[in-house]
Amino acid sequence: MRRRFLSAAFLAMIGILARSTAGEASILITETQRGPDLVFSYSGSLNIDGLMFRFVTNGLTLIDGAALGTSALAFGVGPGLAGYDGPSLPTFGADIFVLGTGTGSGFSVFALDTVAVPEGYISGSPLAGTGTFANQTFASLGLIDGVYESHLASGDFIRLTIDHNATVPEPGTLLLLGAGLAALAARLRRQTLFPACGTDQR
Repeated sequence: MRRRFLSAAFLAMIGILARSTAGEASILITETQRGPDLVFSYSGSLNIDGLMFRFVTNGLTLIDGAALGTSALAFGVGPGLAGYDGPSLPTFGADIFVLGTGTGSGFSVFALDTVAVPEGYISGSPLAGTGTFANQTFASLGLIDGVYESHLASGDFIRLTIDHNATVPEPGTLLLLGAGLAALAARLRRQTLFPACGTDQR
């Protein structure tokens, strides 16, 4: 009985950890207020096979929650990003254009139905990074709580989640969770290999 309980707990912890990461062939975007700055984080991957190439754009990091009736969110890094046909995210804030600074691989979802990835990007490769907008808040950008999605022809999706009250796990918290999973796995393995003798196994 105890072994079944530990196995169920182990699987539940794995499920929680899996849900905290990006889904396959998708980009997940979240944001958090860090001191005076609003920081967006993105991670995941995309299948761009079959998408029509449009142009190469410069590596700007910018936000406009209601650009041209849709929105624009760009995390530019390096000299440029390759733009492809892909639906924009719905309006998620005020029509306020703000530049920021980006880190990571680079990724953008623009108004006028364009998705941009690094030049030479291979479908399925990881994309991850951040965009920091100095001296900005949820309120100053008029961000509206909700989940905003766009779907590519391949079935992949880009999901922006805006939640003023969201808490982002600190790296130490994730490390402790990983250590807990490892300890639980070791205990389950030990109980499987060396079951207690002469004890009640109900």
